[in-house]
Parts: sequence; structure tokens; C-alpha cells
Amino acid sequence: MERAATLLWWGLLVLCAGGIWAANAARRGGGVGEGPPPGEEFAGRLALGAARAAGPDGSAKVLEGLSLDALPPAARLRMVPVIAEIAGVEKARRMLEGLRDLTPGADFDTLSRIYVDLAPGIPDEGFVRRNGWFARLALSRGLPDDHPLRRELLRAASRTFLGSTIGLLAASIVTIRPTTLGSAGEAASPILPSSTVGRPALSFAHVAPASVDLYSALSGPPLMSVQTCRRR
Repeated sequence: MERAATLLWWGLLVLCAGGIWAANAARRGGGVGEGPPPGEEFAGRLALGAARAAGPDGSAKVLEGLSLDALPPAARLRMVPVIAEIAGVEKARRMLEGLRDLTPGADFDTLSRIYVDLAPGIPDEGFVRRNGWFARLALSRGLPDDHPLRRELLRAASRTFLGSTIGLLAASIVTIRPTTLGSAGEAASPILPSSTVGRPALSFAHVAPASVDLYSALSGPPLMSVQTCRRR
């Protein structure tokens, strides 16, 4: 059971990192300000949902599975709010410091004001349009979890994690069950011997039916008695 849970966790983390990588590989521009690809936003929600489900002990595994250093600068900048939720504001600050020269612009300044200066997030239509779910998550920093804006963001992350977990479990069952049945069938052996030694050979040639004379009754005594004359 523990091994299955570990495999499930790593499967979700690979799915999370793969979603970010595929989303950024598919996009043509790849620069800051183009808006998050759907796969990247999905990976961010999945990472946050997985970390909230795993608790403090599982957050390190989630961060390890993200492979942030392999992501383009624009994707790493958008992931700053997710990192702040999972690992704390200090981790987000260090991440922003490493992106200072790689992602200059309005989005970097807004995130720095939120996570470095710890200033309240100012609603910015352009910031939200360019970064979608990530921008709304950043603007919700400091709000209680039951605030309508933050509650919806966290629910979206939990739904993504739950749906991905169910999908991965279903795929595992479909993949493992036929393999198990096939192995059981190959291992089974017949109870009766399967050797053909001593068995008569089968023939498919046509055989005529037995003669009806075989079953007919024996004929009775002759109806006439022939008498011969005896000479003296």
C-alpha cells in the first residue's frame, strides 16, 4: 500500500512538471506578458492542490517534482505565487531575486510589491489578463481562506488535484488488471495430463454405417421338407 501511494505521488508530480514543460514547449513566443498556457495553469493548480492535500511533510516532494530550474523564466515568474503558498514567502522572495534580471517589467514589479514589500495587492486588469489564475492567487495573499476570491482559487486547486488523482488511479487499474489476469492464465496448468501418448489418432474419413444384417434375426427352419427315395 505504501509503495502504491508513493508511485501515485510521483505520477502526479511528473504530470505536474510535464504539464508545465509541454505548455511552454508548445508556445511560440515564450516571453513575459503573453498569458499563461492552459497546461501551465493546470500544473500550477495541481501543484497547489497536491501540497495542500499532502500537508507540510509532502510539500518538499511537490517542489522537487516541479523542477523549477528547468522552466523558462516567464513560467518561473508565474509560479512565484504557487511557491509562496507551498513553501512560504521567504522562498518566493529568493525566487524573485533570481529572476530580477531575467524577467524585468510590470509583472515582476507587482509580484515584488506583494511578496518582497508585503504590500497589499492592487487589482490590475493587465496583470490578471497576462497571468490569469496565478495573478488572482497573488492578489489573494493575506486574505482569509474563507474569503470568496481565495476560497474559489483554493477550490480550483483541490478540484484539479482530485480529478487528476482519480484519473491516474483509473488508468493504473486499467493497465494493471489485464496484465495480472494474463499472468494468472499463463501460470495455470491443467489438472489432467496433456500428453498424447497412448491416445488413438483421430480420423475424419467417412465410415459407412454398420450392416443391417448384423442385427437381423436368424432365419427359422425351412418351410418344406424334401424327402428322398431310398433305393434298395
